[in-house]
Amino acid sequence: DAPCAFRISSEGLPLILPYITKQIIQASPVDFKHLLQDKDVKFTDFADAEFGKKAENLLPGCCVIVLGKENTVTKESLKVDESTIAIGCWRGRARLSVMVTAMDCQELLERLLIRLDTEKGSSGHVGGEACTEVEQ
Repeated sequence: DAPCAFRISSEGLPLILPYITKQIIQASPVDFKHLLQDKDVKFTDFADAEFGKKAENLLPGCCVIVLGKENTVTKESLKVDESTIAIGCWRGRARLSVMVTAMDCQELLERLLIRLDTEKGSSGHVGGEACTEVEQ
């Protein structure tokens, strides 16, 4: 029933990411981490209410969430390059669901930790305990 019924695979996302112009939004590191840890988040449960609204305004179906810089989301158009971290998600009726395996989720959380440490020069903590579930 979803208007955007296509499904973007994790493996293919880096190849098509520069060409995606719709169904793509940017999340703060806090909300990106929340998605990776919980894998299924209600629009109202995001730390950034504006991001939750943007997610809610996407068409139902497949979408892409791009990791933003710092704890704010830029207002300018998204620019992607080889360092861009993005995930495929499914926009449901009331929530976003991450469409990556538990192993990919853990890897992305580790990359997020490295990115945050590099940007802030600190030793922030990004836990991965919620991403240990087994894919069926």
